[in-house]
Amino acid sequence: DTTSARARGRSGLPPPQPQPPPAALASEYEWREDDGADGSEGVSLGGAVWAGDGASDVYDADGADGSVADATDARDALELAIDAMLARKSTAKRLAAELGSWPCARMSIVDAESGFVPWLRDRAPDTAAAAAAAARAPGGLDQRTTADLLRQLGAFALEQSGEREETMGRSTDMTEPHEWYPAARSMARAIVMHVGPTNSGKTHAAMGALKSARSGIYCGPLRLLAWEVHDRLNGEGVACNLLTGQERVEHDGARHAACTIEMAPLNAHVACAVLDEIQMLGSEQRGWAWTRALLGLQADELHVCGDDTAVDLVRRLCALTGDSLRVLRYERLSPLAVGRPLGGVRAVEAGDALIAFSRREIYRLKALVERTRGLRCCVIYGSLPPETRKEQAATFNSTMHGDGASGGGGAVLVASDAIGMGLNLNIRRVVFSSTRKFDGDTVRDLLPTEVKQIGGRAGRYSSSYEQGGIVTVFGGSAELAMVAAALGAPLPPLEACGLLPSAAQLEAFASSCAPGPFSVLLRKFFSAVRTDGGLYFVCAPDDMYRAARLIDDVPLSVDERLGFCAAPVDTSEPAVAASFVRYAKAHAAANSSGGTVRVGVRATKRVPATDREISTLETAHAILDAYLWLSHRFETTFSERARAAELRELVGRLISQGLEGALAAGGSGAAGPVSYTHLRAHETDS
Repeated sequence: DTTSARARGRSGLPPPQPQPPPAALASEYEWREDDGADGSEGVSLGGAVWAGDGASDVYDADGADGSVADATDARDALELAIDAMLARKSTAKRLAAELGSWPCARMSIVDAESGFVPWLRDRAPDTAAAAAAAARAPGGLDQRTTADLLRQLGAFALEQSGEREETMGRSTDMTEPHEWYPAARSMARAIVMHVGPTNSGKTHAAMGALKSARSGIYCGPLRLLAWEVHDRLNGEGVACNLLTGQERVEHDGARHAACTIEMAPLNAHVACAVLDEIQMLGSEQRGWAWTRALLGLQADELHVCGDDTAVDLVRRLCALTGDSLRVLRYERLSPLAVGRPLGGVRAVEAGDALIAFSRREIYRLKALVERTRGLRCCVIYGSLPPETRKEQAATFNSTMHGDGASGGGGAVLVASDAIGMGLNLNIRRVVFSSTRKFDGDTVRDLLPTEVKQIGGRAGRYSSSYEQGGIVTVFGGSAELAMVAAALGAPLPPLEACGLLPSAAQLEAFASSCAPGPFSVLLRKFFSAVRTDGGLYFVCAPDDMYRAARLIDDVPLSVDERLGFCAAPVDTSEPAVAASFVRYAKAHAAANSSGGTVRVGVRATKRVPATDREISTLETAHAILDAYLWLSHRFETTFSERARAAELRELVGRLISQGLEGALAAGGSGAAGPVSYTHLRAHETDS
């Protein structure tokens, strides 16, 4: 209705999109001017009414009667005629704006190549000539010429909308993603699957193939794993580059590279590639990255490692791609047993890993163990910088001996499920402090795959406890039974793998839609996407939605918005979100002024004294990580990469030093009137 149309126009929401009649009937349409039910003017085509309220003028009349004031204007006379036609009534003005979203098209009236003017000259030369002549006449356009132009504009809109709908259909078609990678499809790739439980040697075997290949790439789920492979291969005499979202390290003559999965280079041909943790194909958040790498890597041999839940799915994908498949199965190298419940921290011993699912609980357990048992505690959880997690793991490993005694008094690890991947740990016993966790939406029981992944870290082969590991709980028999059942439960096979659209698909879709908030465009895209539901699913784009909403009002191109929305930023953290928005605004300003996006984080060198102060430093580290990630996408504007890297190293070092000190769990500390870390979302560095 007209009231709704005006309200949407003021709110900035996209107007309703009336569906046009079949294109075959376009010649039968007659444009007419109507009065809306509320007295406003409207223009109707086949019953679809556009409201006009005079407040949304998009063209101004050059003359009071709609004539062209100055026919000697440098613009083409036909363009002037169209201007005059659009200026006659506010209804026609509104029509011009609404045609941009009818039914989903954004079209230009006077675009030199694809707009209405060249179309009219080609399809209706008599109307074009009459309109141009009328534009030069003293009286301007007459009613008949105006009606002819409007009729032709309607035909143009119908034709354009059909073409745009075709483009939209192509851009949202994700039914055959294996065809997105023609270079990989032109190869006869050999895929080797190494499948088995944790601590079975499957990844070790794949890495042997990578090391002996003349060129290769390792793709892992964590920066820690990419670093580990980079360091190991270089240490063994195989030059290997490093490629993550935040780091680029190149070595002379290197023909190998280690990268995080999202950074997998699909344009490079290699002899061998290793794709780690292949079961992540089924991840609702990150599965798209494994699917992309599996389908698109140009590797003669592609070694994929993980548990056997992915075997059937990979086999189905290979049937589509034409790749050969060989499956190698592995058994655990050391036994894993379920132990008796501990009942409390007084039964904790050196070599134990206590598993908790919140940062607060981790620090509570750390303080309790140190106070009651006198054992040194190391901590590992997701928001710690990767460098700090690696250092904490090394500290824990270095204190332990195989008989359960310890050097320097022994150590206990207090950790989250972040230890499930990427770290080789000297753990004798994994102890779950709880069998329930908050997953971001709700508190739920641990999944069998989570229990297996975490519990399997105990008694790792080649560790001090390779004779066998133990998994148990703090709680009672019910929780222990749940853990035991999960460890022995067969895991269901994966049914589908994740997808996300490419930047080109989103850009094509955007070109077919009316202007509007990018977050709205994303929702339209994901609601219109078509997949092969039996083999693929679209990954949950929640993080992308949140990021898009934060920067909807920032003047960025579609490509730039995609770059920002793909950044691995936790927008639920207020300080991180504020810096993210500031970076986007500063980038937009720098584009027009030639300026620089400043880092905006300052840190003193005072070591944190409480876990709360460490938390503030973790936030600073996350902001610096975001800057570094963006600096590799927008190098011209994010030009303080070296300073950001220097600050990140300092912050990481302070966090590590704080963890080595005696922290009072939950304490507020005595930072004094000036905080040791200054986060200024609205300022630049001094």
